[in-house]
Amino acid sequence: FHAQQWGTFAADVDKGVFIACLQLGNQEPPHLLHVYNTHLQSTLSYHQTRQKQLSQLRSFIERALKTEKNNNPSLKLSTLLLGDFNVVGDTGGEYKQMMSLLGYPIDLYRILNPNDDGFTWNSKENILLQYNDRNDHDLERLDYIFTFNCIPSADDHCQAEALYPLRYKSCDLFKPKAANIGDIPGECDLSDHYGVEAFFLLTRV
Repeated sequence: FHAQQWGTFAADVDKGVFIACLQLGNQEPPHLLHVYNTHLQSTLSYHQTRQKQLSQLRSFIERALKTEKNNNPSLKLSTLLLGDFNVVGDTGGEYKQMMSLLGYPIDLYRILNPNDDGFTWNSKENILLQYNDRNDHDLERLDYIFTFNCIPSADDHCQAEALYPLRYKSCDLFKPKAANIGDIPGECDLSDHYGVEAFFLLTRV
């Protein structure tokens, strides 16, 4: 795997992107899966910072995928991008900007759960969030799993080279709990965000 740090825009937080490159099975030509994980700047007032980070993230993914394909043009190459993007879904202006800046990826949760809110920041249900801030009343989808049909580019609607599509089976919220966290009684959520998990179908060769 490889890790890379990219530019800092906020005075108080450094942000980066982690990439893991996985070989799926023993196929010929090889099937590689690039997995990118990130955590963007939080709070609504930093939307311009997130735009810069998203542009850098797309450029980084584009370069990495093009380099992989140039080194081995015959390989099957798939991609996942996931993390806490701190962008409120689903139809707001910043969500639309995020999708455009990333080259229009597939938002797996929304594709597979078109009628569910999918709030990963849920002040009505999350016990840890309620304990930390009883004045918080937000219900927001901030965490995402994306996949791409082609290498993302700065051109609208991704005009670049096609990628090998992943067969996705499900994408759901993940809500792990634990007992006796500090002075919080009973079972408590492990994070103030709910996780997102996806399952994929892989063909063995």
